[in-house]
Amino acid sequence: MADCRPCRYGWGVHHDPVSCWQPTRTEEGLIARIREVAPLLVAARAVLDGIVATR
Repeated sequence: MADCRPCRYGWGVHHDPVSCWQPTRTEEGLIARIREVAPLLVAARAVLDGIVATR
């Protein structure tokens, strides 16, 4: 058993430290969703800041 220093992945037979950093489909989906929602969160924060400032 050994480990990959960059990703701390342990392996017994074969490990490619270059490919271990490539995102999985799940990670790519999460990244896409965050990019989709981030502008909405920024806009909501601006609205809330405006509400708080008027009080």
